[in-house]
Amino acid sequence: MLFSFKLLRAHNLDKLIDLADKYIFHGKLEKIIEVTYSYREIEDWLYVNETLFEEYLWLNYPNYTIEKLWLKYRFKIWIQILQLESLINKTKKTLVFSRHQSLRKTLFIEALEYIKEILEISVLWVDFEIEKWTWVSHLSKTKSLQLIHEIEKKERKIFWNKIISNSEEFWGCYNFISNIDTIENIKLSQTDKKLIKWYLETIRNFAPQKNPIRIEQDSRQNQVIQGFLQKNISRKDYREIFDTICEIYWLPQRTKITSAWSIYDGDKFLEIPRSQQFSTLPLERILKLITHEIESHYINIYNNNTLLWKFRWANNLPKEEWIAMFMERIFEWYNLDNIESIIHIFFPILWGECLNWNDFITYMRILWKECKQRRDYESSILRAKRNYSLDYPWVQHKDLAYSRWLEEVLRYLKDWWEFYKLFLWKVWFHDIDHIHLIYSWSRQKNDIIFPLFFSDIVFYYLEQKKQDDSFIFDTKVFYLYLKKKYWFLDIERFKIIKRIERKEKSILSLLRFIERRLDAK
Repeated sequence: MLFSFKLLRAHNLDKLIDLADKYIFHGKLEKIIEVTYSYREIEDWLYVNETLFEEYLWLNYPNYTIEKLWLKYRFKIWIQILQLESLINKTKKTLVFSRHQSLRKTLFIEALEYIKEILEISVLWVDFEIEKWTWVSHLSKTKSLQLIHEIEKKERKIFWNKIISNSEEFWGCYNFISNIDTIENIKLSQTDKKLIKWYLETIRNFAPQKNPIRIEQDSRQNQVIQGFLQKNISRKDYREIFDTICEIYWLPQRTKITSAWSIYDGDKFLEIPRSQQFSTLPLERILKLITHEIESHYINIYNNNTLLWKFRWANNLPKEEWIAMFMERIFEWYNLDNIESIIHIFFPILWGECLNWNDFITYMRILWKECKQRRDYESSILRAKRNYSLDYPWVQHKDLAYSRWLEEVLRYLKDWWEFYKLFLWKVWFHDIDHIHLIYSWSRQKNDIIFPLFFSDIVFYYLEQKKQDDSFIFDTKVFYLYLKKKYWFLDIERFKIIKRIERKEKSILSLLRFIERRLDAK
């Protein structure tokens, strides 16, 4: 009732956006929008979807029965969908009087429609969650296939087609995994080799009707894996590193210990898992997390909020994740010419598209055992199968959206060379240049943040100290190093020298902190 009353009184775009920020884009709903659900064992081999039913509903099992959680979730999501529909209709009828406002309105409606699709999928598939609790199917075959058909239709709209629908992706993936001696460079046993070979023959039957395309695997240029990058840093210390870097950038986020299964870029907090496996992290991974979570996602969130509005953007997954992955890879000495297909990320999803339940869980056992996955075996299966029944060869395709748009990032950079634009908004590729005028006209242009390539600062400092213990960090010399390393990127607009010099005292203090922690090992 309160939402409907406020919607009735909202007569301009800004008030509608504020309303969405409070009632639609709140932190709890973000857990569903992200759709990378986590699962928790509760008792007697039962698993509960802790993301939806504990983090979203703030209810837990066994205080509420599984059936009660299921009913409460469906009811609450349908309320949210009705609110979205009302907000979309009202926004479409709202008049705007400038190009700036027209662009904001278009992007706002796209975000609302995207989230509505995500929520509708979650209502459709919530029946399948009962199966995941008990590992037993309770729906008829006809009902399951009907639900899967509806989910597939919606997933295709927001996450695009399957790998088996794309000849280049299929054959690149097939060729990668046809080298049965290794998966991700981990040696397989003879038994597992035979199983993988047999599964490949099964997958071959799904091949698109085109000749195989051989996609070369990445040829890593990274020779920077030095001893100090492999040294572990405690959770207390790496939290301080993350917090200090956010403070240096004037970003509002700080770290927080949560039940997350991995380090996660929450809206208010960089969530750090409390599990034992995150009690320490190697410096190399910490530096990649800095580039991925802070210098990509959080900087983009900050700039987006400064130039457009104050909620996390929804319909931007490929661009956002590939900026983050791109930043990781150039830190590893890749460049535009040798960042190729990352088809090895696709192959677990291809298995899930083609293999029946029994074969898929056997494959997941091999992957978990041989590749030492961070998640436990059961939750790895459930996460792959999120949104789908356990009985059928389908998996969710959001992970493909993380991966398959690398070419769009590379094409944009090669065509335009305007690297800085990719950090201004959390929007889709085709909107980047359309809304650049907002940046050009903005009075807050000087408030925009760009990356300092902080991981390179750390690596450069430690590498020089390794060679000369009396080394003193010089900002201008570091910038020349950066320009040489990233010769293929336009980083002139980032004003790196000026911004490092402004924060030099804090940066040097953090570098010495990291150095002391490594020396203590």
